Amino acid sequence: DDIANLLLLSGSLTAERAAVSGDACVTGGTAGIGLLLDCPRLVCRGGEVVLREGWGFMDAYKDTVPTVLLTGGTLTTEAWMPENIVYQLWEGTITAPGIRCWPETHVLSDTVTIVDPLDAEAADE
Repeated sequence: DDIANLLLLSGSLTAERAAVSGDACVTGGTAGIGLLLDCPRLVCRGGEVVLREGWGFMDAYKDTVPTVLLTGGTLTTEAWMPENIVYQLWEGTITAPGIRCWPETHVLSDTVTIVDPLDAEAADE
């Protein structure tokens, strides 16, 4: 019933900061965002999403429990994400440092690929 405040169907979106103040949905194209702000739900259905600096909330949203719904495409985070994010992973690829340590990561099918760069670093030592 909700309509996303940010919807990317194709093409490219690049921003240092994206204050969404609502849901974001990427179904195609590429979104390269430094810091995602005030986005309670990030839905990845296709395409590629890269969060370089992470995900944050202003005081008005501090009680929000953010959620990632990965049903396709690729989500890459280059920064350690807040541990209160709930990850519902159905299909696609997620690359994030420390994801295997996060308490609310739910792998819901065998069509999800999880890449934790910290695991690779530990294997190199």
